Amino acid sequence: MLRIPRLHVITDTVLQARYTHMQLAQLAWAAGGCAVQYRNKRFDPVQDLAEAQAIARHAHVTNNCLIVNDSVALARELNAQGLHLGREDGDPKAAAALLGPDVVIGATVHSLAELAALDGAPIHYIGVGPVYGTRSKSTGLPDLSLDGLAAICAASPWPVIAIGGIALQHVPEVLAAGAHGVAILSAFCMSDDPTAVAAEFLAKLGHD
Repeated sequence: MLRIPRLHVITDTVLQARYTHMQLAQLAWAAGGCAVQYRNKRFDPVQDLAEAQAIARHAHVTNNCLIVNDSVALARELNAQGLHLGREDGDPKAAAALLGPDVVIGATVHSLAELAALDGAPIHYIGVGPVYGTRSKSTGLPDLSLDGLAAICAASPWPVIAIGGIALQHVPEVLAAGAHGVAILSAFCMSDDPTAVAAEFLAKLGHD
């Protein structure tokens, strides 16, 4: 099993405009030990590819983990360490065949039924939520709650990364529900000191 970081920091330039995706990645990695998920729902190859390539180069040079959201093609082009697939982003088997065995693949799960549908998939972790809701995108889904998270954690053969409105004070109860780690967006991107926030989350999450 490939190593799955306990903290996943998701980049965003919709909720905030103070930092670029590159700056957010650097601020996250400055805390040490976390994965950065590059999530750009408005990705334009003409405008955004150069920045994405720079983030990927930085990840390789500094031996950090870059996970590309949504796009198998972009993950392959960037030689990223990981790929995260949403429910409508393609088949994990096809992604694994294209990217090879050394790339971490995650998949989004919102229910036990969606977990069951992934049976046998060549993935390495699942992102589960929204646990407490989300400000970053409209999912149309109800909050999963800690009980829902615990049920999926108990049934999952893969490590669970909890996501959705997770603040620092939520970490102990999320871990107690069985999660391997957490993914954060607003708590990081909207903070006065993103690096300090990431470091606080890492301290709460502990070490592998």
